Amino acid sequence: MKRTPIPRNSGLISDKRVLEKTGRSWEEWFALLDEGNVLSLSHADAVKWLEEQNLISHAWWQQTIIGEYEIARSKREVGENEKKEFQASTQKIFPMDIKRTWEFLITHPARTQWLGTVNELPLVKGATFTTEEGLECEVRGVKEENYIRLRLIETNDPHPTTLTVSLIANGDRTSIRFMHQKLRSQRERLEKIGHWSSMLSRLFDLFERLA
Repeated sequence: MKRTPIPRNSGLISDKRVLEKTGRSWEEWFALLDEGNVLSLSHADAVKWLEEQNLISHAWWQQTIIGEYEIARSKREVGENEKKEFQASTQKIFPMDIKRTWEFLITHPARTQWLGTVNELPLVKGATFTTEEGLECEVRGVKEENYIRLRLIETNDPHPTTLTVSLIANGDRTSIRFMHQKLRSQRERLEKIGHWSSMLSRLFDLFERLA
């Protein structure tokens, strides 16, 4: 039975890159997984199948290939993981090195822009604090000049989510990336993409005013 074409709205990774890094294009990977009847397996078993077949050993690429396959075959929505949770991710390049970008991000006024009003941002795993706007936060992980991961409980919503703010260096430029996880629906995912995309634009405007 002929499969429908690969949807490109899932394409976080180009065909050129997957071919370069794995030796197969998306079309070749998906045909191979169809042959193995992988769609009938759980996500974890599908990843295990890839490993057992000695098709690719890199754990990140195993997860990525199966995830993209599940999206392409409509077993999973874009942005949805195997636990039926959604995540939103967006990033923007800033024209400064990673050290300056980190300091910009974790201090006022940029910190207040993306996080809310707090006297100090504790860079210690396990630290808890609440912003003046009522956002409850717990530091779940942090590596200076690299990332901070926060567990968030928003005002009037007891459902906890996870926000990871990470930096990706590229010479004298740095990407700031917001990834919001444990979202409950595609609608919430799209709302967060809009929110964090707008936030990155506002942070860039702030950077230009302070430069």
